[in-house]
Amino acid sequence: TAQIDRDVTITRIIDQETLDKCMDDLLQADENGDGGVSTQEFPTFVTLFSDNEYTPTSLRDTPLRLVLTYHFTACQCSLFIEGSSDCCVGKNSKIDLEQDSEQYFLTFCLDMVEGLREMA
Repeated sequence: TAQIDRDVTITRIIDQETLDKCMDDLLQADENGDGGVSTQEFPTFVTLFSDNEYTPTSLRDTPLRLVLTYHFTACQCSLFIEGSSDCCVGKNSKIDLEQDSEQYFLTFCLDMVEGLREMA
């Protein structure tokens, strides 16, 4: 049986400036103003957040690591929308900008930072 040291804390850090940029870029990427970043709008977010280092034109040519972050975050909707099993499928998929969970955005933005670092 494996032993787990419960006194160990792993901290992932994102500074306020990076978090603010992430949030601003998400809002800017919501091109149709529907309160969410869709799969069509996510490449715009990637371009903005990466400061034009990555310029995908579709989800298909967005780096897989970032696509996985998108889907992981979008599919958290099933935790917040009772009885919704298709909230992250097809046209329903989006990063919900109206989400009131701070952890939702912290996790997404931190995962994006880590994904971009891994690809550098």
